[in-house]
Amino acid sequence: MRQSYSQFIDQIKQGNSFSGKERNCAFLNLGNSQFANVSSVSGLDFIDDARGLAVTDWDLDGDVDLIFANRTAPQLRFMQNDYPGDHGFVSFQLVGDASNRDGIGARVTVTSGNGSSMTKMLRAGSGFLSQSSKRMTFGLGSSRQEKITVRVDWPSGQVQTFQDVDPDHHYRITESRDQLEVVDRKTQNTATLSPGALPNTGNPGTLSAVCYPRMKFPVTPVARDNQSPQPLTFSARYTLINLWASWCNPCLSELKEFAEQYDELQQLGLEIVALSTDGADGKSTTVADAARAAAKLQLPFQWGSINRAWLDKLTLLRGELFGLRQPFPMPTSILVDQNGDMRAFYLGVVDPEALKRDLQQLDRKDDEIRNRLTSLTGHWIAVPRTIDYLKFATLFKDNGYPEDAAQYDRLAGGQKARQYYNQALQSMEANQMQTAESQLREAIKLDDSFAPAHLVLGNLLIQLASRSPAANQKQVLDMGLREYRKTRELDPENFDALVGLGNVMIQLRQPAQAVEPLETALRVKPDAWQVRVLLGRLLINQKQMQQGVAQLERAMQSSPENSEVAAAYGSALMETAQYEKALAVLRIAADNQSDDPRISRLLADSLMTTGDFKSASLRYSLALANNPRDVNSMLRLSWIMATAPDPNLQDPQMALRYSQQAVSAGSNGPAARQALAAALAAGGQFPQAMQQQAAAMQMIPRQSPHFSAANRRLQLYRDGKPYQQSKNDPVPFFAK
Repeated sequence: MRQSYSQFIDQIKQGNSFSGKERNCAFLNLGNSQFANVSSVSGLDFIDDARGLAVTDWDLDGDVDLIFANRTAPQLRFMQNDYPGDHGFVSFQLVGDASNRDGIGARVTVTSGNGSSMTKMLRAGSGFLSQSSKRMTFGLGSSRQEKITVRVDWPSGQVQTFQDVDPDHHYRITESRDQLEVVDRKTQNTATLSPGALPNTGNPGTLSAVCYPRMKFPVTPVARDNQSPQPLTFSARYTLINLWASWCNPCLSELKEFAEQYDELQQLGLEIVALSTDGADGKSTTVADAARAAAKLQLPFQWGSINRAWLDKLTLLRGELFGLRQPFPMPTSILVDQNGDMRAFYLGVVDPEALKRDLQQLDRKDDEIRNRLTSLTGHWIAVPRTIDYLKFATLFKDNGYPEDAAQYDRLAGGQKARQYYNQALQSMEANQMQTAESQLREAIKLDDSFAPAHLVLGNLLIQLASRSPAANQKQVLDMGLREYRKTRELDPENFDALVGLGNVMIQLRQPAQAVEPLETALRVKPDAWQVRVLLGRLLINQKQMQQGVAQLERAMQSSPENSEVAAAYGSALMETAQYEKALAVLRIAADNQSDDPRISRLLADSLMTTGDFKSASLRYSLALANNPRDVNSMLRLSWIMATAPDPNLQDPQMALRYSQQAVSAGSNGPAARQALAAALAAGGQFPQAMQQQAAAMQMIPRQSPHFSAANRRLQLYRDGKPYQQSKNDPVPFFAK
């Protein structure tokens, strides 16, 4: 079955007909259940490989015209019915109401005065790949003077009957109306068509076709100027390869015209290579005949000769590109650009003026060329397919041309790479990460310049690093780093690769090297707030406070309602002691995400620094309710309960409990020790408070404002007095 189908397709590509060159048939209904074959007398018996037929009253003269759709040229035939007889007609356009709008499925019955009737059903689709006009036309023959009766059976079940209807009119019938509406022919838009000659007729005639998408020219050597065969090179902007023969008079005339206009064509960037088919096309002429003809013409451009294999290859190419595998007519020309891509075919004599226009048109962008090739305007749903070089590699290999097959196989490397890439994406969706890694590496092996494969492999390796044993993580991260760097090398402004580079540098604990790719990423996409937040935090961690806060401020400007941005910006403002501004920003974060314990704690911190201990206490309690292990909220709440000026907020016992719990959880910094000391002092345990305070002071630099404040607290504990937070003293947890 498969072999038979392939043979069938080969027949089609050779220009053979589906129907075996059987002519169209037309039959006349004799009205007595018999039909007469009127194919020839009607003029409809075309030899076309016809497929579709649509019937319509194109000129609204009461008789139906025909439109044929053919697989072979001409692909459309319009047959206008200008029968001179004096027969009557009536036509109806249906407008559904309770039924569908077009009245599909309705039956219309026309009964003449003598009692004869005709019935037609309105259908959606009237034949293979065809839709006739939805206006229903009835021929009335010689009974045009008689009134007729019209009955419409609608799909909804409603039935309408119209009596004493005048013939020879176009009517509109609306399901909800009881009256027929006459449609004046003068108000209808009709186009006047005039018969014309078939395109590309004449002697010798020319067919031209732009090769889109572009296709590489075969690598076949050519014997130029009677020298030894050499591969064709394309150094000019465009090269016109002209196939000619000494026995072909139109070829010789064309070469003469090319020679006369050669200087002007060269100025447009065109080189000409005339290749003779003498000795290769089965004719009786030889290469010597071609040499004599070339000498007589005194060609100013290069000429050469080709062999039978050369012609076969071009025939194979033409068959796959245009679906018609037939020998080339003489002359034939192929326009090739300096990259070796075929850009246009000319079957027949080339008009130099048309060639000049093509040279200008082909310099346009590919999408403009593609749009120019279509006869209708509109939008592309999908970009047309590219050349399948795998198919051409197989084609040339199967036909015994391994050198050309190897060329197309190399070109197919990029297509194979994309196949592996798409398979890798599917594997990743199925969580088959190891398989995806292998597929991506195969894609890169085939096409190392395929940036998306490098990028996705980098992303995949970062995911795998997080799942790898600790001893192997750095090695996997380094591999991901190499893929991101390769992506950036191929595509310097690839946003995802730049962000990936920054993230990997951070994971490899090289934060200083992460700054540059993140800054570059933000130049590519300035509104990427996630990257700006990452960069801002990175700069702050490197003590570049001003630059970090500036980045976070810009993120806040581009995403003012984003709680994550507000939290990061507010935290940075707290670290730079901009407490009032931090409070306003963190309120925005809390309003948008009130159940986030981290945001609750940050807002409580800002409230505490501005002296609102009551509100801060509530926020810390909320944070702890959402995250009972939040040691930072424990310590801050302990501090308020031990040192708040408001007695209603004081609770020495709970303060001690929270501070001890935080220290037991591993929080042993100077702020934790001071919180524990304050809680001990609030409960009257001054010796223990002094011990904890002294331990905290050993961890605080002497030049810090926190050291002098801590020293004052130590002195109070020595005097047997608890500490009460004042507005001027720095809170141990925050910058001064």
